[in-house]
Amino acid sequence: MPNSAVTVHVRIEGRERTLFEDTSSANGGYVTTTHGTTPVSGPADGTNANEYPFPVPTATSALAYVATGAGARPKWGAAYSRALDDFVISTIGDTASADEGWRLFVNFKPTEKTGSRTLVKTGDSVLWALVPAAAASVPLRLHGPRTATVNVAFTVTVLNGSTGAAVNEAIVGGQTTNANGQATITVRTAGTR
Repeated sequence: MPNSAVTVHVRIEGRERTLFEDTSSANGGYVTTTHGTTPVSGPADGTNANEYPFPVPTATSALAYVATGAGARPKWGAAYSRALDDFVISTIGDTASADEGWRLFVNFKPTEKTGSRTLVKTGDSVLWALVPAAAASVPLRLHGPRTATVNVAFTVTVLNGSTGAAVNEAIVGGQTTNANGQATITVRTAGTR
């Protein structure tokens, strides 16, 4: 499989809000970030720990492409672990505390491999989420209209991203979902959320 660029959907969920969500390119290669103020470079191309015999687009290469810190984009930071042959991410906009960690999901399923060993393909959904270290993580999927009108109610549905089951008691826009995973929301001011 050649290392050609793919287009994936990337979402970054911080401690209290979505930090980034958009489509992005991913193309495996060497990437550079920082650990504190020290520059850190390493492969993010699937050759890590001999996962693939040739470079491939990976979840970490997609992250490196979007988390540049430019404009409103979050900036990522990591150390490079020789033992893992991969980045150990500490920051993507928000910095993980001792009780938290950055978790990777592809197509709403937790990955078993590190980010630079996780192959991504065109159309994949890549989610990086800051989660409590000891808690089970369930990626959520939100369905609703792409646009809304000020002071006009609309309904959203929250689903378990892995199973598709409705999520009861999720909080969206200050409203709690019901047993069908639905909440009715009214926005009071114009803008992007």
